[in-house]
Amino acid sequence: MLKMFGIGKAPSTAPSTAPAASPQTTMQRELVRGALQDTLQKHGLQPGSITCDVLPKAADATNTLVLLTVVKWHGALMEYAPALEQELLKAIDRVDTATIPAGYTFAWKFAPDCGCPQTAMPRPDAWSKPAQKTVVAHEEAKAELHKKFDKVHSEYDHRSSGFAPTEPGPLR
Repeated sequence: MLKMFGIGKAPSTAPSTAPAASPQTTMQRELVRGALQDTLQKHGLQPGSITCDVLPKAADATNTLVLLTVVKWHGALMEYAPALEQELLKAIDRVDTATIPAGYTFAWKFAPDCGCPQTAMPRPDAWSKPAQKTVVAHEEAKAELHKKFDKVHSEYDHRSSGFAPTEPGPLR
């Protein structure tokens, strides 16, 4: 009677069906984590605001699943999520030395205490209205970039340096 519940049976010696982390998966996980940290740093996001985990690939899967977890919320994060994914793919391609590049699929997860202000879905009619743009206008971004990298003006700018202007020569 108790054998029906597994009591008194010998433990199974069959191999586990759960995928074990291979050295390839471990190396790929560290590669993706490093690429994510570089991407976050490059674009000014706080380190650790997004973490990732590379899930073991099934035998018949063509892409590797990367689970991106939002740990610290930022209001503009989801607007730039597709761009962040593209930048992360570029960073992975730069450091991945595999002869056959792996394909990656991204999934997003939100930590319960990430700080997202939206805790409930909006009313159904909210989806029929066009979304409000919070993206900085292209002209404003261009002006800010110009201001950031423009040389500092000086009272000596009008003076001649005495050097002839550079002229391109013929190609050899």
